[in-house]
Amino acid sequence: MFVSSYKVNRDYFLDYSTAQYTPRTIVNTSTGEHISVPLIVVKRGVPAPAEAAVSVKYGPDVFYIPRPALGTYTEARSLQVLDFVTQVIAAQTSSKQLPTVNTLGVVVSR
Repeated sequence: MFVSSYKVNRDYFLDYSTAQYTPRTIVNTSTGEHISVPLIVVKRGVPAPAEAAVSVKYGPDVFYIPRPALGTYTEARSLQVLDFVTQVIAAQTSSKQLPTVNTLGVVVSR
């Protein structure tokens, strides 16, 4: 995988589609049942207290990953996906390759 450095166009990431899309994965339960669960869930808006695991203010918008229901089959894998993406970007880029025009502040809520 190659990640090139470029300026981030904020409008590219905004969801103008009326149809929601949530990537899903299949999980096997202890009873042998196969269930579809969200792979990653990112919501827009100000989260309720203790609802967000991670939130980011980007311009006028706030995006957050809800706290997963740990230990359940239906828990979203959002934090694992975020960790994986962070590791991939770190492995493929140096500090000089990262965009410097736009910055994101990550706030972990408790």
